[in-house]
This record gives sequence, structure tokens and C-alpha cells, in this order.
Amino acid sequence: MSAAASNRAKGEIEPGPTGEATFSPGDGALGRRIAKGAGLMIAGQFAVRTLGILSTVILARLLTPTDFGLIAIVVSAMQLLNGFTDIGIAFSVIKFQHTNKSDLDTLFTLSFLRGLFVAAILIALGPFASEAFDDDRLVLLFLVISLCPLVTGLQNPRFFEFERKLQFSPQFWAGIASKTFSVGLSIAIAVAFRTYWALIAGVVAATCAQTAFSYVIRPYHPRLTLKSFGKVGGFTGWVTGISFVAALNNKIDVLIIAKIAGQQASGIFNVGVQLTEMASNELSEPIARALYPGFAAMQETKENMRLVFLRGVEAIAFVSLPCAIGAALVAEPLIALAFGEKWRQVSGVIEILAPAVALQSLFLSSQYFAMAQGRAVLIFWRELIFFFVRTPLIIYGAIHFGLLGAATAYAAAATAQSILNCFIYQRITRRPFVDPIVSAQRSLLAVATMAIAVAFMRAMNPTDSVLFLLLTILVGAIVYCASAFTLWRWAGRPRGAESRLVALTSALFTEVGVKSQA
Repeated sequence: MSAAASNRAKGEIEPGPTGEATFSPGDGALGRRIAKGAGLMIAGQFAVRTLGILSTVILARLLTPTDFGLIAIVVSAMQLLNGFTDIGIAFSVIKFQHTNKSDLDTLFTLSFLRGLFVAAILIALGPFASEAFDDDRLVLLFLVISLCPLVTGLQNPRFFEFERKLQFSPQFWAGIASKTFSVGLSIAIAVAFRTYWALIAGVVAATCAQTAFSYVIRPYHPRLTLKSFGKVGGFTGWVTGISFVAALNNKIDVLIIAKIAGQQASGIFNVGVQLTEMASNELSEPIARALYPGFAAMQETKENMRLVFLRGVEAIAFVSLPCAIGAALVAEPLIALAFGEKWRQVSGVIEILAPAVALQSLFLSSQYFAMAQGRAVLIFWRELIFFFVRTPLIIYGAIHFGLLGAATAYAAAATAQSILNCFIYQRITRRPFVDPIVSAQRSLLAVATMAIAVAFMRAMNPTDSVLFLLLTILVGAIVYCASAFTLWRWAGRPRGAESRLVALTSALFTEVGVKSQA
């Protein structure tokens, strides 16, 4: 057997034609690198989100829901336009296992042109937004926020080669550094001036820092060319289509609520959605993102890719479900203690959204799974169907039932999208519709047990006490872990999130024991 064949059998790394590392489709080394990458991304995401939560709590104390609602209009408009025009630079670099200088320059050029276009549209929209929402401040805010797409358009495409090779430490450090800079600036401005400009300054600062770090960590000298457009255009076309409709789904609700129910309701809704997604997607998004390079490396082995997808669903369920459901159960005292009385309505939004968003998070890797198999069209149709279900529901809910009506509509639409994702899995794999849910069954049962325990604790002492809240969270965590590992043992200790956690814990205790003996 040749060395290359031996490596393929072991699932190890082989040198590609350009000398860069590529990945063979085995389940050994590649699986370990995916797990390690996911772990590093989780650590980075956790650090960034912790800074984000700290920033949100401090800024919410210093500013008002109306301030948050005003900036939500501007940021949502920018994100909407970014989504409309997203050409998937990162996805393209990861998808094409070997990219040359011409490919990267073409992607940079497309990104730069897109940034100019979005910035120009934002500047032009300022006066219209001012009139639509009856607020003259929006003209200048739209002008300032236009800096973000301009700077993002200059981002280094070579930076995403790290992710393609499952090297996530550069992304880890760049994310932490840029978030620290933006949070520090936002808090400093808010403390000094108590103005909504603190929020917009943080957004712009994070964008500038992220782009700067992409060149510091991975030097690259771009030039403007479209020489490789024929190679990358077909793939980026579907990514743009998906991003266009996904942006409508993810960002238009804030604008709808701001117009129907006002900026204060929009600010409360936006913060509620952000906190819910932090709870459900904090750990699951890095897992889903780390799977994409693995999917891309296994394009020739469809069954292996399917099994990795299901393991991803299982891992996401293990970490996402308890966080999201737990957040819903303790939302009322948590918001009252952390944010204050003026934000109390946020707890109602979280209680409605969390279960549906938790279920939705199980399928975060569906898009990467479909794209790696060349079935991005299915994700496009999913997003389009989702838009025509979701948007009318949110409009109806906001008009007739206000803030909580819009939240209920959001939750119903998220549940519908989870069902669509099951159909996509069935369509791609020709396997049973319920496979992903079955993969998550142990976590679903464990989180149900946890919910009963937390509900019992809340009934014992419904007051807003910091110590009792911490005790309730601790009890919930213990009950969940005990239930999850009991179910895992009853199932015969199958390979999965639990077995990886046991292995990591055993290795940690072994290392500590060796060091203590030394």
C-alpha cells in the first residue's frame, strides 16, 4: 500500500498539488480535527459572546430601549443589504480546496465592488428612512453605518484558508481582539456621553478591527481582477441567492416592528432575539461552522458526510437545548436582575422564542451539508418558503397583538423551518425524515427532566433573588448532566458528544494526576 493510500485509509492529511494540506475522507484524523476545531471555535465564540453580554448589560443600564430600537433600524438595514448581496467569500475559499492568486484576487474584487454598492445604497436610504420612521437622526446614522460594508469589502480572502485547513486559532484570536476593542469603545462612549452613538461606534469599530486583523495574521497584497469569475461565479451565485432571502427572514422583522409598534418595542424585541440566539446558538454555531470544512473534504463520500451531519446534530442538541430551555425558564428573574425594570418585557420575548429557536438550532449545519453536496438550491427554496410563511405571520402578529404577537409569530415560523430542514435532509440522503430528531433524542429527554427540576425550583421561590437564581441554574445543570449521561449509559455508551466529553474529562484528570505526582 502506498503512503498516500495509507493516509486515506486512516483519514489523515495529504499534501495537495500546491503543497497545501488537504483532507482525506476517513473518519479518524479528520474527525479529530473537526472536533478540535469546533472546540476552539466554541471557546472563541464563548469569549466573544461573554464580552457581548457584558457590553449589552452595561449599555442597557446606561441607555434606553428607544436608543436600542433606533440603532436596530440602522444595523438591520445594513445587515439586510449585506445579506442581499453576500457572495460567500469564506464559503468559496473553503469549498474550492485549491485556490490560486487569481481566484483570491477575483473574490477580493467582487467583495470590494459589493462593499461600494451597499455603502452607496445605505447613504441614499438615509433620507427615506428618516421620513418613514419620522426621525431626522437616521440620515447621519445611515451615513456612518455605510463605513461597515466599505471596510468589510476590503477583508482579506486568504484569511479563510485557515478555516479550510481546519486551523481555527487565527479566527479565535482575531475575534477576541476585535470584540474587546469594540466593547471597550462602546462602553467608554456610553459612560462619558450616555448616547446611542456608543452602539453605532461599537459596530463600526468591530468591523474595522476584524478587517485589519485579517491582513496582520495572513499577509496578502490584492489586485483588482475578475479573471477567475467563471470558476467561482457559479458557486457564489447560489450563495448570494440564499443570503438574499435569508437576510429578509432574519432582519426585516425589526423594521416591521419598528414601523408598526414603535422604536421601543423594536428595541425590546431585538434584544430579546439576540439573547435567545446567544443562549441557543452560543455553542452550536461554532460546531456547525467547523463541520463545513469537513463536509467539503468528504465530498466524494456521501454516507460519511451524512453520518457526520447527524453527529453534528447530536452534538448541537447536547449543548444548545439545555442552554436555550434553561434561559426561557429563568428569563424573568435574570432580566430583572441584569437589565432592570425598564427591560422586563424582554423576558416574555425570550420565554416565547427559546423553545422554537432551540429546535431550529439543531439544523444550523443543514446549509453547509447541502452546499458541500452541491445542493445549495434546496437551501434557497427553504429560505424562500420560510420568508412567505414568516413575514405575513409577523406583520399580522405585530398589528393585532403587538410585541408578544410578533414574538409568537417568530416562534411559529422557526418551528416551520425546522420541519423544512427535516425534508431537506430526507431529500438529500433518501433516509427517514426523523433521523435528525432521533439523533437528538437523548438530549431532548434530558432537557425535559431539567425543565421539570427548574420549574419546581422557580415555584419554590419566585422572587428575584441572585443567590436563588444561581442555585436554580446550578440545579438545572446538575439534573441535565445526570440525565444525559444516564441515558447515554442505558443506550450502550454510543459514540457521540457524551463519549467525547468523558474522554476529555478523563484525559484532563490523568494529566492533573501526573503533574501532581511529579
